[in-house]
Amino acid sequence: MKRALFLLSFILSFTCLPAQFTGSGTYADPYSGGTLTSLMTWSSSKIYVSGDLTIGTPSVAGHLSIDPGVTVVFLTAGSDLIFTGLGMLTAEGAPTQKITFTADYDDDGNYGESGETWGHVSFQSMGSAEASALSYCHFEYGYSVGA
Repeated sequence: MKRALFLLSFILSFTCLPAQFTGSGTYADPYSGGTLTSLMTWSSSKIYVSGDLTIGTPSVAGHLSIDPGVTVVFLTAGSDLIFTGLGMLTAEGAPTQKITFTADYDDDGNYGESGETWGHVSFQSMGSAEASALSYCHFEYGYSVGA
């Protein structure tokens, strides 16, 4: 009986851990997928994304906060930030420190060259999440076929 209770508590401890994104957000190890069910703040000057990132679920809140002056660089076409259920975005830049969402596959600093694009920031099937906030954000080279 003790073994069964230990095993059950061990399994439940992993299912209760907040999910995170795969990767570290650097060019060498970009965020490439996963679901965020906790608070994450992006504060580095550049954050790199190469896949779909989901924030929140229908029953668990996730909150992505992006600091002023951050550039979110998408490394592949069709990469998305998807907010769903209880997901929330806080991206509040400033007049002199805008938050930029852009594409640069080869990280050469020339955004949008040679067809470099990314997908979208999407809010889908929103539940009773708190309101997201965006200000002083610049979106460039986003593209999605059939959207």
